[in-house]
Amino acid sequence: MDCSKKLGACLESAVPILSQYPNDYEILVKDCSSDDQVRESANRFSKILNIRYIHQSDSGIYEAWNQALSHCEGRWIYFMGADDLFAENFPLNVLMEQLRMHEKPVISIPVKYVFNTYSSVSTIDIINFRKHIRYKNPFNHQGIFHRSDILKEIGFDTSFRISGDFNTLLKMTKSDPDNIVCIEMPPMVEMHSGGISTMISTNFDRLKERAKVRKNNNIRTNHSV
Repeated sequence: MDCSKKLGACLESAVPILSQYPNDYEILVKDCSSDDQVRESANRFSKILNIRYIHQSDSGIYEAWNQALSHCEGRWIYFMGADDLFAENFPLNVLMEQLRMHEKPVISIPVKYVFNTYSSVSTIDIINFRKHIRYKNPFNHQGIFHRSDILKEIGFDTSFRISGDFNTLLKMTKSDPDNIVCIEMPPMVEMHSGGISTMISTNFDRLKERAKVRKNNNIRTNHSV
């Protein structure tokens, strides 16, 4: 779909945060549209941000992520949607220090959810992670950093439409729940409501895919959520 305006706002929000460390990140813009406006938005911001634009058709979000993975060169990978925004005054230096300190496959940080009339910050600690991970994904992808070397080995199962990131997260952590580190800090990204994984109309599909994830990972539970 045409998301050039949303992408422009996303990249605009990144400028004051990422420009402080110009040599420590790269933004990959993965686009499957036939509209040149997305490319133009990426090119416009490439003058002030380290951006690579990738145009390739895909069957959905998880194939798009797999395609982007093959181009990633950094140690840590983080996925944002075009309609996500960087939070103002985010302490990037604190996050970078945490990323340097840890060798775990997955790092979780808080996410700010923005709804029509209010907002909230979602955090989760390792105890709650262990409690919920067998039943459902306690994280949104906007709160997850993946070690690139491990994620590239596992990738995302493109047979999923909603829960492919849950499936991958389980593969990265099920052998050892301590493979994930939950960091307490301000949220880096504002996530706006309306994504497919939060839509009421997809509840049934989401439940079916969660069951498929548990089956794929040999997790038995009597819970249906």
